[in-house]
Amino acid sequence: MVSIVKKYNYLIIILSFALSLSLDYLHQGRQSEVYTLPVLISAITLPLIPSMVLAILTGLFSLAFLPHEPRLAFYVVAFSRIVFFLLTDILAFLLVKRQTFNKDSLIRELAANLDVNKTLQNLILNDANTALEVIDRTERVINWNTKAAELTGRDDAIGKSHTELFPDPMETGQHKILETLHSGKEYLDQEITLHFQAKEQLTALINTYALRDESGTIIGALAIYRDITERKILERQIQQAEKFAALGQMAAGLAHEIRNPLTTVKGFLQLISPSNPTYSEYRSLMLDEVDRTDKLISDFILLANPSAPLFKAASPHLLIATVLDSLQDRARNQRITLDYHVPHLPPALLDEEQFKHLLVCLTDNAMEAMPRGGSLGISAKIHLDTLQVQVWDTGNGIPANIIDKIFDPFFTTKENGSGLGLAISYHIVKNHRGSIKVRSHPNSGSTFTVIIPTSIALGEH
Repeated sequence: MVSIVKKYNYLIIILSFALSLSLDYLHQGRQSEVYTLPVLISAITLPLIPSMVLAILTGLFSLAFLPHEPRLAFYVVAFSRIVFFLLTDILAFLLVKRQTFNKDSLIRELAANLDVNKTLQNLILNDANTALEVIDRTERVINWNTKAAELTGRDDAIGKSHTELFPDPMETGQHKILETLHSGKEYLDQEITLHFQAKEQLTALINTYALRDESGTIIGALAIYRDITERKILERQIQQAEKFAALGQMAAGLAHEIRNPLTTVKGFLQLISPSNPTYSEYRSLMLDEVDRTDKLISDFILLANPSAPLFKAASPHLLIATVLDSLQDRARNQRITLDYHVPHLPPALLDEEQFKHLLVCLTDNAMEAMPRGGSLGISAKIHLDTLQVQVWDTGNGIPANIIDKIFDPFFTTKENGSGLGLAISYHIVKNHRGSIKVRSHPNSGSTFTVIIPTSIALGEH
């Protein structure tokens, strides 16, 4: 109401003044209180000085219909009316001013509280360490904070269904929020695996909470994700280091104890004449097995007690090309297409033999994953002072429940595998102060990514 009065203040003042004059005329100037209305309206809508001027003018106009009085009495009435209207105007103005001040203070206080609450809400929702997702009863996302967008690569999640953002099966654990929504079961620090399109697999801890209305009915669910991928990688690296340390203690003696009798056996086998039809078939078979065992021992020694890398400036693209050339015949026989994306690269400090051994292990592992043929790819690039090499295949992929074990010595799912190839690869990469990661999806193949610094600080090796 006050805002309407303020908007049309002059028009309302004029109308109220006209009404007061009319009423005063009808009562022959005997009811001066009718002029209080325009005085009050001017006190509410105008600044103090204009409203006081209007109060004085109103007091003068109120004398227009005053019955004839002696001059002294007329002046007394005029003075009293002007003073009355002035005091009324000032008191009304001060009262309105006080109420306005109280209202403005309340508005400022509420605004400050809103700003504080908004800041706190933004701090909580956009915590750099936790991703937050809220879904309604139809499984639609209604809240998705900055960390969630960064983690998933999806900043368009609001309004989409949870399963559209997380399409992988329940086994990964990334649908715990749906279980909470439909059953009310809540999870605390549950370790899950997150898969996203065009992004690497992540490990996270999830907490879920059911959102209920006043009657206790579930109307939505909240999930808080905390990325622990780096922590899990560090834990695995520590475990790997402990395993290699244990292997190193027993490797040298055990390997030599096995190799010494093998050397004797091989020597006597070579004394058997290959022309003897009785033993020639067995001789060839036994020599092959002795050679295979000797290679296994060599790999074991390389794994457990490797020689220090001999770094020198090498051309990565030439080393990769050498390894690919050696794969041509085998790839043709296994109906495998080689996909090569390696431009001319500047030199990097590498141990050439160990780097080639690394590539042989990774490509051999990839080709064994495609017994019915497929595509094997290699790409390489220099990025931020690192050499980044990717080897991928189109095989069956690595099951999620064993992907953390593939670099463990002697762990293998192959019938004739030794379980040393990827373990040696891991050790070579660590010798080069680098890292190796694997990304794999069922029936979509696997991708191994090797990242090695292009230079080694003096004194590191």
